[in-house]
Amino acid sequence: PSVEEFNNAVAGEPFNSYSGCSHENMFSVTATCNNVEQDSGLLIMMPEEVTGVLTDVTFKLLENFVVTLQDLTLITLQLCQITLRFYIF
Repeated sequence: PSVEEFNNAVAGEPFNSYSGCSHENMFSVTATCNNVEQDSGLLIMMPEEVTGVLTDVTFKLLENFVVTLQDLTLITLQLCQITLRFYIF
């Protein structure tokens, strides 16, 4: 979501996300989100009642850039994998 929507989520207020890109109560999700705007982000929310748990969150981000110059189309793919490990106390 945008920074404004992130702030809404943190405040416990309703927030908007990209259509088809929001999942709740999932252990594993595979999704494709199209037309995501610059300065958008990934929001991972953990249940408040979870304590004393070591948690790994791994996500893979594949960005696809298509640029057309005259009769030439360039397609660039960028793959990034990030693992976050944190302890909920």
